[in-house]
Amino acid sequence: MHAERARLRRAYEWGRLRASLPRALVTAAPVAVLAIVIGGAPALVWLPLTVTAWLFAHWRGDPLLRGAYLGFVAGIVTLALPLTILRPCCSPESMAAGMDCCTNPSACWTAGGLLGLALAPFLPNDARRWSTAAGMVIGVASVAVLRCTALFAAEALGLLGGIVAGVLAATLARGSLALRSSSR
Repeated sequence: MHAERARLRRAYEWGRLRASLPRALVTAAPVAVLAIVIGGAPALVWLPLTVTAWLFAHWRGDPLLRGAYLGFVAGIVTLALPLTILRPCCSPESMAAGMDCCTNPSACWTAGGLLGLALAPFLPNDARRWSTAAGMVIGVASVAVLRCTALFAAEALGLLGGIVAGVLAATLARGSLALRSSSR
């Protein structure tokens, strides 16, 4: 009986995974178009990571998928952020000319943190909180990684790290407030 149950579970999960692939491709397609328009063809190097993230989100479903779609919206914001915000020490002319610019991961960390904090009010106040928060990080990262191809490694890590830190900080704060209010 146990072997039959395991076989059925495997078949069920494979079916979910196969059904998730077209959904992941449909979700990643507009991201690819935006990445080409904003960052050029080099951004597409990271597109398999975007598709993989969305394949996972669609396969897992419910709170993780809901969080991923919320993160997707914030990720689109990262694509729209001008590089002059993410690299304030470089002039647009220098960047356009391909000149060496200083790195400024703190500006990216700040921008990412603000995005993460903006996502926090959309987290549920129940057991789904952490799964939804993980989905938000996956959704943002799946899009932001395409923006990060125009950044140096430290700046890209700063942007993604700021988003994660913002979501986690706000999640912990909301959880703490919920515990305090329930203990009264």
